[in-house]
Amino acid sequence: MNTKEEAQQGMEQLVKALVETVGGPWLGRVWENLGWHYEAHIDHVSVYPVSGGYFCLICQNHGYAAGEIYWSVDRKAPLAVTPKDAFDAAFNEVKKFVAQVIEVQNEIEASVGIKVEHSCGSIFGKDK
Repeated sequence: MNTKEEAQQGMEQLVKALVETVGGPWLGRVWENLGWHYEAHIDHVSVYPVSGGYFCLICQNHGYAAGEIYWSVDRKAPLAVTPKDAFDAAFNEVKKFVAQVIEVQNEIEASVGIKVEHSCGSIFGKDK
């Protein structure tokens, strides 16, 4: 049986290999929560090894907070073979979401007869 320190060191070796695999300025993180876990992360993106493949989670904020939006592929979808494949699949979900938001914005603008010029604009005219 491994000691806690040995288990953590093993995870740190795995996360180091994962960070080297994804390349660039990614950072590694190891944590214990009902078992040991690790990820490579950068800004809003985290890539996790999952038995037999990779999973990517993209979040709205620079961390995990209640009420924020997360994007990933359906958990029932096949796992990605590489970290890049996992990122590409999750980022495609972000692009689909953005396209839906733009479509709704265009429909609202057409309904009320105004064009929102910035993301914080009001559909009721000028911001106060």
